[in-house]
Amino acid sequence: HNSFRSQDSDGLAPRGSEGLEWDQKDEGLTEALTMTLAEVGYQVRDNLDMQFHSCFNAEGAKLVMQRNVSSSSWKHDNGTKDFIEFVEQKKSGSTPVRQKPAWYIINPASGKRLVWDLCGLSLILYDLMAIPLQLAFEPPHNLMFEVMFWLALAFWQTDMIVSFFSAFYVHGAEENRMSRIFIHYARTWLPFDVFIILSDWVSWLADESRAPALARMGKTLRVLRIVRSLRLLRLVKMRKMFDAIMDHIDSEYAIIVLGMSKGTLFVIGMNHIIACSWWALGAADLWWDDHWILHCNFHADPSMGYKYLTSLHWSLTQFTPASMEVGPRNLAERLFAVLVLIFALLVFSSFLSSITASMTQLRQLSWKYDKNLSLLRKYLRTHMISTPLCMRILKYVEYKLSKANSIIRESDVSLLATLSSQLHMELVQETYEPILSRHPFMAKYGEMSTSGMREACNRAAQRAYYAVGDLVFAAGARATHMLFVMKGKLKYKRRGLEGGADSLRAEDMSVGDWCSEGAVWLRLWEHQGSMRVEENADALVVDATAFIEVTRGHRRVYDAAIEYGANFAEWVAVSAAAGTLTDLCPPEHRQTLETFAQKVFTGDFGRLAACESRISSSGNAVVQRTGSTESFHSSSRGTSPRGDVPGPDTGGAELGAAKGEEEGFGRIEARSVGHRFCL
Repeated sequence: HNSFRSQDSDGLAPRGSEGLEWDQKDEGLTEALTMTLAEVGYQVRDNLDMQFHSCFNAEGAKLVMQRNVSSSSWKHDNGTKDFIEFVEQKKSGSTPVRQKPAWYIINPASGKRLVWDLCGLSLILYDLMAIPLQLAFEPPHNLMFEVMFWLALAFWQTDMIVSFFSAFYVHGAEENRMSRIFIHYARTWLPFDVFIILSDWVSWLADESRAPALARMGKTLRVLRIVRSLRLLRLVKMRKMFDAIMDHIDSEYAIIVLGMSKGTLFVIGMNHIIACSWWALGAADLWWDDHWILHCNFHADPSMGYKYLTSLHWSLTQFTPASMEVGPRNLAERLFAVLVLIFALLVFSSFLSSITASMTQLRQLSWKYDKNLSLLRKYLRTHMISTPLCMRILKYVEYKLSKANSIIRESDVSLLATLSSQLHMELVQETYEPILSRHPFMAKYGEMSTSGMREACNRAAQRAYYAVGDLVFAAGARATHMLFVMKGKLKYKRRGLEGGADSLRAEDMSVGDWCSEGAVWLRLWEHQGSMRVEENADALVVDATAFIEVTRGHRRVYDAAIEYGANFAEWVAVSAAAGTLTDLCPPEHRQTLETFAQKVFTGDFGRLAACESRISSSGNAVVQRTGSTESFHSSSRGTSPRGDVPGPDTGGAELGAAKGEEEGFGRIEARSVGHRFCL
């Protein structure tokens, strides 16, 4: 859609054009720059020129940034519009200016951070189980405890370093500046982490096997060993880590199940701590001579496992209506039992209510489905439909509903309406850009202009859903959209030339493929075949007109689009002459498009060598260059490109400039074997 325009049209010129002159118009503050073509590589009329599109309008004023075509004075990567967006965002302060983080900054939502949080959560759960056991039952020293202690100590000291390079969110925006990260961590978790790390070292030094002098100090040693329990304070980090993990889960069913698992884990953890505390209280040398341990027969099985399970059994009975033979024997144990009962009353009632709510949510997920299915069965039974047909209908409906449940549309998520316009645009960009980037030009487009790609995703792209049997487009219809397949399977039938007008060639389209690229670059592109849906499909469609308007506002990508479109037009003319023209982009053609995109975005403009080769073995379609003009023609006029069917036209392909009123990147006609396309 390159703007090869007459003087009364509005467009942009490609790089390398000469003859710059200012054209001051009388209307308002509009300033336009007119370029006269000295040489564009096409056969054009002498009075044909190109005109810059009106510059970006900001607050009612027309701001113009002059560009020196012959030098590299154009500093800003994303063009005039991007520069003005940047300035206005800085002035208003309403929208944070996104900066590319340094390579060593860790994104809080990245996979690396998720794995790190999972490791930290595992160590916290280990401490939750091991530390109460060690404090209450004082098991003998073993290698496993030693290894886990040093592993945890090394991890949490490394975590302090990692935290200095981990970005964080402020009011929904990612903060990745090193200075802000340092200040944020120093004000929040750094003092806490330093305190816990010091307590770990103190507990290691207080171990009897390493400090025999301290062992003789009796009460001092017990106080120092209790310092080890301070590691349990890391439990306050569990909620943050668990929430970070939950953010990576997109299944509502899995979220509900994990929510119930979290509640169950909390109850089990509390019972474990209470069981260890109950044993420590019974084994403590306090003022009372009678303890509950003395009334239990531990002589038959004095193992640590039996002692622990007895204590855990008592703890669980405080949370449930059950009972057992163990009970308090002195004031301290009775007071502890009363406090545990009050705590259990609050915790267990809350746990039951959360489980009930979660089960209700799970039932609601399938309630609507079950209700509609029941109504369908009732309808079929009321109308006395035969059993075989009923089964076919029910199975098909079940299949359709199962597929539909996997598709969540933007309209289904009401919370998206609360996002700011900037956040919503970035959300749409990150949703659509990976799909568009499968195309070589679109991938380079996003690299060259982030704001241009964001605007294209929001203004030109939208989702489309197709059911089995739907006709996506018909042969001969004018194409207005480019289509990317995201899910499903489509069948494309191209009309061939060698077998007559009704000759069809069937080809499949699957995830990752695209079609109808000519709609974006060629003004009069007509579908060369028809397409139907074989499996329920989900596609991203790009509106050609909207994409043109977006690209016209971003200078650098617009320059590249001009040259890419010109090369694409040549390629189309050659393909038409060879009888291989299609709406699809087969794998063997993608390398050609990648070459086009690489050339135009690296500044290596001009007609590409790929278009200069002979297309058929009979030597019919040849690209020739003569000075500043070039044309496609056939060496055997009056025959088809394949040489076996008489051609309806002159049998060649001719490329030239055409005038018209419609706007686009430009207008180039390619006439070949009865086909007509305008760029």
